[in-house]
Amino acid sequence: ASGFPYNDFQVTHEPVRGDIYISVPPAYAADRINFFATSKEGFVYKFICRLGGSEAAQLFITNPALAKSVARREGCDMQIGLVFGLTAIVAIVPAIMLSWRAQFRRDIAYWAVLLLACAGPLSAVISRLDGTWQGDFATTIWVTIAATMGIFLIFAACVRGAWRLTPLVSAYMLVLGLMGLAWQHAPDMPVSVSGEMGWLLLHISFAVATYALATLAAVAALAAFIQERALKRKQKPMLDGVLPAITQCDRLVVQFLAIGEAVLAAGLLTGATLSMMAGSGPLPLDHKTIFTLGAFIIIGILLYAQIRHGVRGRRAARIVLLAYLLLTLGYPGVKFVTEVLLM
Repeated sequence: ASGFPYNDFQVTHEPVRGDIYISVPPAYAADRINFFATSKEGFVYKFICRLGGSEAAQLFITNPALAKSVARREGCDMQIGLVFGLTAIVAIVPAIMLSWRAQFRRDIAYWAVLLLACAGPLSAVISRLDGTWQGDFATTIWVTIAATMGIFLIFAACVRGAWRLTPLVSAYMLVLGLMGLAWQHAPDMPVSVSGEMGWLLLHISFAVATYALATLAAVAALAAFIQERALKRKQKPMLDGVLPAITQCDRLVVQFLAIGEAVLAAGLLTGATLSMMAGSGPLPLDHKTIFTLGAFIIIGILLYAQIRHGVRGRRAARIVLLAYLLLTLGYPGVKFVTEVLLM
């Protein structure tokens, strides 16, 4: 500033909305002003404004070239996401075909196929996140698939009989993958992770792990249901000689649910912490909270009934599927309604 009103004008930037305010004193001598401004994307613009009248005027600035560039970039990202999605689906298919082998066993071929089924969805997740957490429905589906396959890999290696669930788990992951591929066009919803948002990342991790464990519990319960129903009808069960025994399925359900209940409790605690950080109550009464609390209570009751009273088989399977339904409505279900049906 020169200190002389006839030479100076003032430019103020409001960082929240990105507005620019220009103040010109009445004694300003020239009939126009000019200045440069740099956008967050790094584009430099030159403004030349003619002075006239005493009323304030509002000006909106658009960049058609930038819009075309963004459209091209989004189209390219969609094509890349489609390629990775198709690759992930193809990677899961061999795990389903394992049950067609003459002898279904854990050998080198089995582990190679299972690792491939884990790597495919993981690559799809990495391609979609690209350094920023995305909260859209398609990304939620792929994260669920990757987490489920990763946790199942650990159980297949460490827990007796868990590996025999591979065809059922893989088939369900294939269905979810097709859903994620179908809504690949849904807009991304980036979530910044900084400061207290680190709690959000922890909360998301607990939520994803809980849903993955509940998915595996539901698959194990379904395996027990299939075999028990076939026995009562005196028929040969589907995937005969492939699925775990009914007693093993019941034991796996308890293990999946017990770990899932502990992780869900941690997720509720981190969610309550985030809610209080935002200045509201610890448990806001929204759809997500209600469904999640309902699933937490049902899983707790089922675990108590299984340990105390030995509830097994079809009755336990129905309760597990009910808890899984509530978690589905609370986690990907809400996203599907708000981001797909209502968009």
